[in-house]
Amino acid sequence: MYKITRIKTGKCYFGHARNNVMNRWNAHCKAAMNGSKLALPCAIRKYGAKAFKVEELGWTKTLDKINQWEKIIVTNWRIKKGHKSLYNMTNGGEGGGMLGKKHSFETRCLISRGNKGIRHSEKSRENMSNGLRLKWKDSMFREKNRVAYKSFYSSQRRKMAT
Repeated sequence: MYKITRIKTGKCYFGHARNNVMNRWNAHCKAAMNGSKLALPCAIRKYGAKAFKVEELGWTKTLDKINQWEKIIVTNWRIKKGHKSLYNMTNGGEGGGMLGKKHSFETRCLISRGNKGIRHSEKSRENMSNGLRLKWKDSMFREKNRVAYKSFYSSQRRKMAT
């Protein structure tokens, strides 16, 4: 759970991040650069990233609890400070886009087909590599993927044995 505040006015945004709050902040900044029409990215574009401060409020392991917590905080803030004191466009707790959801097989195929043949620049490849290195330093990420790889390769060995 995090809070982004415009320093000059105190207007803020509450949200939650899957992994790292600063990565989520960077995603908001990227959305601003890409022309997003959502309230927070518009404000970042208008006032600049340096006009905001980012605070981590805490976190919990379950998505349901974090969604519930976000909804309570946003609702209470609206009651105390008013609707115009927030960049949040909803009462929170929606889970943010695809978080906790999966694309259908057909959608995954369309995405895959659309990405075929894309040549990334040297800088992009370097950035992706550095991002993966950071992910692999996280013990939860390593454990999750170790279990997934073990399951995948054991199923592959079974298929080859038959």
